[in-house]
Amino acid sequence: VSPKKRTRETLAGITAEHQAMSGVEREAAVPVPVDVRPGLREIELTVWEGRMRGDITAADTASTDMPDADGARWNRWKADPMSFVFREDGHAPFRCLWERAGSEWQSLLDEATTAAAAATELKGKEVQTEFPPTLVVAHGAFNRALLLQSMGLPQIGWRDDRDHFVFDNCECVEIQWRPPLGGTRVGGSSCAVRWRRRYPQESKWRTSDDEVQRAAETYLSAAAMPTPCADVIGGPSSSS
Repeated sequence: VSPKKRTRETLAGITAEHQAMSGVEREAAVPVPVDVRPGLREIELTVWEGRMRGDITAADTASTDMPDADGARWNRWKADPMSFVFREDGHAPFRCLWERAGSEWQSLLDEATTAAAAATELKGKEVQTEFPPTLVVAHGAFNRALLLQSMGLPQIGWRDDRDHFVFDNCECVEIQWRPPLGGTRVGGSSCAVRWRRRYPQESKWRTSDDEVQRAAETYLSAAAMPTPCADVIGGPSSSS
């Protein structure tokens, strides 16, 4: 879960509702293990943090140190978030978000496969490739980047103008993935097999092939079309 108060409150509500649906009394409920991960935090607009969007976009007064007024900078941020950098502190909001999303996705894979390997050794059985689901409670912009990273799609998809990867508050998405070929290899890359929306409305599954084709037809040229991850073909899967 993201360290932000609103995400921790959302997780608390989900946990309480799940316990109620399971018929478990609060006093008898087993505590749910929670990992507060700073990397799951929302995209950070450092210089503008704490300000209302209307105040930022309405600002048209430039200065010697900042020849571009905030209103103009906001327009540049919306037009090209991938290259936008705050002059004051050198922070690149999207680049930081994208890198964190990739790191968190890899951490999810590594932790799951490590846990499976430990369980296999404990039980003395064949290597496990079925993993329990992991619930990630984060933020809209971060979740969009995480889904793209998980599917092996390029970052330009984050700007998809058809809202394909845009998620509303409290929306739930399921991502199904497979471990890398060759077993529980920590640090190995792995892409998601498919994804779907689960709440508030359930959608059909969309596979990695579906997304590659859609990318080529919308926000990518055919020459820049990505290829599905080779290490997700065949074998069992897990959901996050």
